[in-house]
Amino acid sequence: MHLIDRKLKKNLGRYIFQSFLATVTIFIVLIFIDVVNHPAILASLGATFFIVFTIPQSFTAQPRALIGGYIIGIAVGIMFWHISHIPAFAGCFVTQRGCDTVFGAIAVGFAVFFMVITDTEHPPAAGLTLGLLINKWDWFTISFLIGIVIALALFTRILKPHIIDLR
Repeated sequence: MHLIDRKLKKNLGRYIFQSFLATVTIFIVLIFIDVVNHPAILASLGATFFIVFTIPQSFTAQPRALIGGYIIGIAVGIMFWHISHIPAFAGCFVTQRGCDTVFGAIAVGFAVFFMVITDTEHPPAAGLTLGLLINKWDWFTISFLIGIVIALALFTRILKPHIIDLR
């Protein structure tokens, strides 16, 4: 067992370059997204950036999984947010937390199901589904999020010859 990756010595420049790219891209996102009001969205993006910049050859880093997973995660999260705020459903629970717990679990289950059947599995997007259900969100943030994911997919496509799996 090694404490330091054996490939580090051979690929130190790539390790630094790819980590730097992740740092710069998340910095740009943090400029535009409110950290206090959107922590779950940022957490899912942070996990996505990790995947894209450390294991770019993996299936979950590919445009189909990245964009498709986020579209499903967003659609299901928003749909269940609306369902959870229907008075007939919301009134079935003593607290909003109880409502969020039940609908959050169902929403993630639906997102996972739809990602699996459409072959667009991207785990951070399932987390986004839950984040949209329990946190504040607005249409600007959703639009910006979709733009970031599409740009990230294009960016990694362009950089594909210059980035490697770091695992």
